[in-house]
Amino acid sequence: MAALAAYGRDALAHALGPDMTLEGYSTHLNVSAPERGPDRLADRFARIFAPGLMLLLDRIDSPGLLVRPRPGRLELGGEYAAGAALRVALTYAAGGVLACRTMSRRDSRSLTAHVRLERAVERYGWYVDRTAFGEDLYAGGREAVLRLAGGRGAGQTRSAGEQLTLTWRLGRASLAGLLDPAELDEVDAVVAASTPLPHR
Repeated sequence: MAALAAYGRDALAHALGPDMTLEGYSTHLNVSAPERGPDRLADRFARIFAPGLMLLLDRIDSPGLLVRPRPGRLELGGEYAAGAALRVALTYAAGGVLACRTMSRRDSRSLTAHVRLERAVERYGWYVDRTAFGEDLYAGGREAVLRLAGGRGAGQTRSAGEQLTLTWRLGRASLAGLLDPAELDEVDAVVAASTPLPHR
């Protein structure tokens, strides 16, 4: 997918000619999902996986993330990404959507963060603001504090970096055997902070 995106950008640049400059505006990741229950899937993703995807996809000056349920897919909109940043965000998103479909109730409750979801303005779905979890997620980065909403941990806190690690563990497991190990390793490096967050 990242290679196709790069090919498309190059083709467009060639068609426009040397007098025009291309500048990326946003990224919309679409992950296949069952036709039934798209709203519930989107809600679960926003409460569990949104903090991690926001760290991986958005910049420090980004407004927030769009989570839009669609027939047969979940659309996730954030800052423009290309190359390694796009690969990492797409891999995490795909794993997150798959995990949301199969995770246990216990995992769901322990990973659900308290979040203020807003209705998206232009198209149906939800908008997750940078302050939707309380603290400014982009300013705090991995150290931003999330308040938990489910299970016995309700009211307790964990860092956004910890949430990223825990959610990627589930997402990674759901992708086992579906992707090349190198693609998973690329996300591992960012999650473990061996590689910096893409836009930091």
